[in-house]
Amino acid sequence: MPKVTPEMLDWWFPWHSVGSDLRYKIWDPEDHYFARVDMADYVIDTNVPMDQKTWGVSHYIIEDIGFGPDFLKLNFKRPKDFGYDESIIGTEKCTSLVCAVGEGNCAAAMTHKWYPYKDGVMFCSRFWVGVIMTESGELINGMPEGISVPLQVPKNLYAHNIKEFTNLASFLPQIYVENKDNF
Repeated sequence: MPKVTPEMLDWWFPWHSVGSDLRYKIWDPEDHYFARVDMADYVIDTNVPMDQKTWGVSHYIIEDIGFGPDFLKLNFKRPKDFGYDESIIGTEKCTSLVCAVGEGNCAAAMTHKWYPYKDGVMFCSRFWVGVIMTESGELINGMPEGISVPLQVPKNLYAHNIKEFTNLASFLPQIYVENKDNF
């Protein structure tokens, strides 16, 4: 993501979930419809470090990854609650990251991490389609025995992810400068 900094992404993930739906829609105008966070007061609290504003927060969204608009609840987790060793955060290969478990028509767990690269950041996404989190916090296969995820699901998710983050990189540097102090 040329010209994007780690700080911009730390800001983007909480910022787009509060305020106007326009914040979510500009990310992918064709496929993003709606976004709301369940704990807006926490997200806008200036005492919460920017890179922690998604921890324990859920985003309710409507987006289309190629099968029509779909409601999804993204339950963001603190990295250690997702199973990561938090000592990796702030290193050369992981400046920051967000992790979530999605609830919807097709459950999935995801991680987006980023770190400086050339004139911007390297942005890396991982999805575990069909994975759910138990009440005790364990990530497990949520697919019924003998059922697999249709191949078109990860193909569409991959294409959607590339599209939305390519678009985000095109405007994030400017919108960050203009709005970084406005939640």
